[in-house]
Amino acid sequence: MTIAHTAAAVNAEPGTSTPERPSERRTHIHVRCAGSWSEQAGLLFRDYVRAYPDDAAQYAELKRTLAGKHREDRVEYTDAKAPFIWNGMMRANRRSQNVGWEPGPSCIGRRHPAKTKPARRLRNG
Repeated sequence: MTIAHTAAAVNAEPGTSTPERPSERRTHIHVRCAGSWSEQAGLLFRDYVRAYPDDAAQYAELKRTLAGKHREDRVEYTDAKAPFIWNGMMRANRRSQNVGWEPGPSCIGRRHPAKTKPARRLRNG
């Protein structure tokens, strides 16, 4: 699949781009500097939802609901997810202290990023 990126006036942050595909469906891609706070927070949240399937299911349902409700307004969609994400980040941070979480590999250079595994996963409890 070929993906073209173009800067769009609707982007909330300078330097971001909007992927364009032949279909109507869009894909949101996170690009972060390796080792940055943004990358580490993203990996922590990723590992948290991987370790807690019930929370992952709630997050997936929330995203589906919000995608339907805010189909044409990415800012509203993102703002509506924020409380769930920040609450999850607080839980993930507390639990990470108990298990000694360290970020696993980022997806840089990987063909199948969904299959990457963190160095230490959060455990229930």
